[in-house]
Amino acid sequence: MSAEFLTILPLGGGNEIGANCYYIHWGGTGIVLDVGIHPKKEGLESLPDFSQIYNAPVDDIILTHAHQDHIGALPFFIREFPHTRIMATYPTAIMARIALHNSIRILREQLIKHPEFKIYSHEEVELMLRTIRDIAYRKPFQCKGFSIPESEAIEAELYDSGHILGSCGVRLQKNGHSFFYTGDINLRAQSIEVPAQRPPGKVHTLLVEATLGATDPDALPDWDEECSRLARECNRIFSKNGSVLIPVFAIGKTQELLSVIWKLMEEGKMMKVPIYTGGIGRKVAKIYDKFRYMVPVQNPRRELKDIPQIPLNGNVEYHSLVQEPCIVLASSGMMVHRTASYNIAKVFLRNPYSAICTVGYMDEESPGYRIAHAKQGDKIRLTDYSEETRVQCEILNFRFTSHARRDDLLEYIFSLHVDNVVLTHGDADAVAWMGEQILRENRGIRVFAAEPGKKIEIPVIW
Repeated sequence: MSAEFLTILPLGGGNEIGANCYYIHWGGTGIVLDVGIHPKKEGLESLPDFSQIYNAPVDDIILTHAHQDHIGALPFFIREFPHTRIMATYPTAIMARIALHNSIRILREQLIKHPEFKIYSHEEVELMLRTIRDIAYRKPFQCKGFSIPESEAIEAELYDSGHILGSCGVRLQKNGHSFFYTGDINLRAQSIEVPAQRPPGKVHTLLVEATLGATDPDALPDWDEECSRLARECNRIFSKNGSVLIPVFAIGKTQELLSVIWKLMEEGKMMKVPIYTGGIGRKVAKIYDKFRYMVPVQNPRRELKDIPQIPLNGNVEYHSLVQEPCIVLASSGMMVHRTASYNIAKVFLRNPYSAICTVGYMDEESPGYRIAHAKQGDKIRLTDYSEETRVQCEILNFRFTSHARRDDLLEYIFSLHVDNVVLTHGDADAVAWMGEQILRENRGIRVFAAEPGKKIEIPVIW
C-alpha cells in the first residue's frame, strides 16, 4: 500500500467571486487552475497571491473559460513563472486574446492611483497566447513536472461546463484517484449553451463552485418563462414608443441575449425593432459562429451574424436611442463607470417611456446595483461622486443565469459519489448553505470551504 497527498491551495477566489486561482500539487507536479483578476479591487490587491508558490513546482496552467475573474491575471502570472505550459479549449484561447487586449486600457487607468502596478503590454499578450496548447473536450492529455517520469504523470481531461462557449471542467486522475474542478458550471440549457457534461464514474475529490448557494431556486425562474416575461415587458415598452437598454457582459451574456431576443422576434412573440450591439461583444459573436459545429450548442444551424444588428459605435448618438423603439445590448453588464452601458443608462434614466432591463448579477458597489434596486421616481447617484439623478424610466429585473442552481448542484454532487467536496466561488452564506445540505444528506462526505492561503490536503491511498 502506498500513499501521497493531493494538495489544493487557493491563491485567490475561494470564499468570494474574483481572482479565481487554485494551485494543485500532486506527486511532484504543480498545476494551476485559472488565473483570474478581482473586479472589485485595484492594483496588486486585485491579483492572486503568487508568492505562496514561489518555492513550489509550477508546471501547467489550465484555464476553464475566458471571463476576467478566471483569466485576467494570466499575463502577470507568466511574468513570475515564464516556463509554465498553458492549456485551454480553442474557443477560450481565442476569446482570451480579445479579453486580455481589451483589459489593458482598463488597467492603465489604475496607474494613477497605483504606480507600483506594472501592467502588461499588447506584445506580451500576443507572445503569451501563442504558447497556449488548445485541448478538445474529452481528449485525454498529461500534466507532469519536468523531472517526473511518464509513469507518474497526471492524466487530464476537459468537459464542457455549459457556462459560456468553450468553458470546461477539469478532471485529473492519478493512482486510482479522480479529482474534478467544475469551473463555472451550468446544468441547464441556455439559448445557445447546452447543459454541462458530467465526468463518467466516481469523483473522489470535487472542487465545485457555490455561486448561487444562498439563492432560493424559487427566486430563479425557468429560462423559457423568463424569455416569455422579457417579451411581454419589451412589447409593453415598445407600445409606449419606448426603448429598452439591456446591460450585458461582452463574453457570454451578449450572445445568449441576442439569441433569445431574435428567437422571440422570429416566433412573433416580440415586436421587431432595431437591435443595437457593440464593443467586443460583436467580435465574440463571430467566435461563437465559428465554433458552432466544433463544440456542443443548442442549434448549430443558427448564426448570430444572420441577426440584423446596428453597430453601437461612435456614429450613434446615444440620445437617438430613445427617439424610436429599439433594443440596446451594451456592456458592461454592471454598468461600470465610463462604459457604454453606463453612459447610455444616463440617457435612459431621463426618459419616462423607456426601460432598463437587468439580466444578471450586480455587485453591490456597482452603478448597475444602484439602478437595479431603484424604481421610477427615486433619486440615485450612479457613483459616490456623480450628481443625483431622478429615475424616470422603468427598471425591470430579470434572471438569465449561467450558473448552476443550488438544487441542481446538490444532485450533481451526489451523482458523482464524491468522498471530498471543496466549495469555492461563493460568499460565506452560499458556502455555508451548500456545506450544511451536503452533510445533512451524507455525513460520510468530507466538506471543505476554500479560503485563499489555506491548504487542503487530501490523502490518496493505493
